[in-house]
Amino acid sequence: MLFPARRKAVWPLVIVPIVLFLYLRGTFSSTNSYMTEAPPASEIGQVPIPARPDRSVAVQFLSGQKMKNLWKELHSALTHGDIGVKKIELVEGDGGPSGEYLDPNSDYPGERERENHLAMTTAQIQSMRTHFTTYKGKISKLASITPYWKGTRGIVMGAGGKYTHIALTSLLLLRRTGTKLPVQVFIDTHDEYDAELCEVTFARLNAECLVMEDLIGKGTVSQYQYKILSILFSPFQHVLFLDADAWPIYDPAFVFEEEPYKSTGMITWPDFWVSTVSWLFFDITGTKNGPVMERRSSESGILMFNKEMHTETLLLAAYYNWYGPDLYYKLLTQGAHGEGDKETFLHAALALEKPFYNVRQSNGIVGRWINDTLHTAAMVQHDPVDDLKTEKYTEQHAGVPKKDKDDKVIPPRPLFIHHNLWKMDFFDLGDDISPIHMRDKDGKLTRTWGDQKDLFKRAGFDIEEMMFKTLINAKCRVVNPPPECPGLRNYYDTVFHSGSR
Repeated sequence: MLFPARRKAVWPLVIVPIVLFLYLRGTFSSTNSYMTEAPPASEIGQVPIPARPDRSVAVQFLSGQKMKNLWKELHSALTHGDIGVKKIELVEGDGGPSGEYLDPNSDYPGERERENHLAMTTAQIQSMRTHFTTYKGKISKLASITPYWKGTRGIVMGAGGKYTHIALTSLLLLRRTGTKLPVQVFIDTHDEYDAELCEVTFARLNAECLVMEDLIGKGTVSQYQYKILSILFSPFQHVLFLDADAWPIYDPAFVFEEEPYKSTGMITWPDFWVSTVSWLFFDITGTKNGPVMERRSSESGILMFNKEMHTETLLLAAYYNWYGPDLYYKLLTQGAHGEGDKETFLHAALALEKPFYNVRQSNGIVGRWINDTLHTAAMVQHDPVDDLKTEKYTEQHAGVPKKDKDDKVIPPRPLFIHHNLWKMDFFDLGDDISPIHMRDKDGKLTRTWGDQKDLFKRAGFDIEEMMFKTLINAKCRVVNPPPECPGLRNYYDTVFHSGSR
C-alpha cells in the first residue's frame, strides 16, 4: 500500500482558501453546536456554555482536577504489583493460527476449537491471573470517579502526525453527511500537534484537538494504547469512536437513538477473520469460553459506547491495552492479522458480563484488480440498526433471510467506510505516486474501488464518486490550487463521467 509523504511547502498556502471556500459554500451549517447538551456548571467550573462555546471547555475538562484524580488512581491501579511475565512468545517453530483456520470461508476441516500457540508456564499463568483479579477488584471504585458530561454525545478520533492529515479527509466526508455531532480529535503529544489544522481548519469543521500528553505526560503509552484512553478521557457520555481513516456515508447520529445501542450501550463491528483468542486468555481472566464461530474477531476502527453503562468495560479494556503489546495482544490474537487493540473492547465486556451488540453482517472490501493483483482500498461496515432488523427477520422466518425479486439475500445497508488499506492524506491526494494514476492492462484509468454496483445500489448513491467529488472540491476549488489538481480533475472526469463502475 502507498503512504505518500506530505509536501510541507504547499499546504499552508492551500488550507486557508479551502476553509474559506467551504464556509462560503455553506457546506457546514453555522448552527452546528459543539455540544448536544451543555455540561453542568459544576463539571466545568463556570456557567453552562452557550450554543457556540469557547472551544477551550474540553481542554479544561481534560486538565481539570476530576480527570487528574482519575488518571492518578487509574495509573496506580494499572502499575500496582508485578504481573510476573515480561513477554509472551509463540511456541518455537509455531507460526500461529493457520490461514485455513483464520478464513471463515475456507474449507477448514471439522469444527474449529480454541487453539493455543503461546509458550507459557503454569507459574506465569497464575501470576497473570492474580494480577488481573486484583485490578478487576478496583474497577468499580475507578468507575465511580470517572467524569463525563451526562447527556452529551459526539465523535472521538485519534490522530497525530500524518494521521491528522488523514483525519482531515475523514472530517470533510463526515460533514458532507450533514451531521451536527461534535468531534474531538485526540493528538498523542505536542510534537505531533498541527496548530494550523487544529486551531483553524478543524475548528471550522466543528472539531477540536485535545493533546493526551497534557494529562498523562510524554512517553507513557504508545500506538494502539492511545485509543482506549481517548475514549475514556473524552467528556462525551455517548461516544462514536472513528479511526482517523474511517467515516460514515450517512449522518450516524440516529444510531444513538435506536436499538441495539439504546439497550446495550456498546456496539462493535467485525473483522475479516475468525476469532484467534488463545484458551489461555480465558483461563487467566475467567471469561466464559464461547464457541469460536460465535462471532468473528472484532475490528476496532469503529466503536460505540455509553459510559453510563460501560465505564467499567472501558477501564478493563485500559488494563488489556496497558499490558497489551507484550502480553494481552498476544493472548487475544496470537500473531494473527491485525494484532493490536482490536479484541480488547469486546472481551472486556465479555469478562464483565456487560451487554453489547456485535454487528453480524460481515464487513465488505473494495478494491480493483490490476495485472491479476487485487489492490484493496477500504473496508465497508454496516448499519447496526438495519443489521438487527435483518437478524430479527431471519429469526422470525425460520432462518430464511429476506430476499429481493431476483432471490438474492438483502444485506443490511452500508454505513461506514474504513479507508484503512489506502490511507488518504488530503494534502497528498492525487500526487505523482497516488494510486489513482495506476492504469489497467489496457492502459486505462479505473476506479480505485473497482466494480461496486451492488454496494452503491444498497447505499442509494455512488459512494466513491461522492468521495472524490467532495475532496476535489475542497482541495482544488480554491484561489491557488496545488499542482496535483489538474491530474485529479482529469482522473475524476475520465473515470466517473464515463459512467464506469
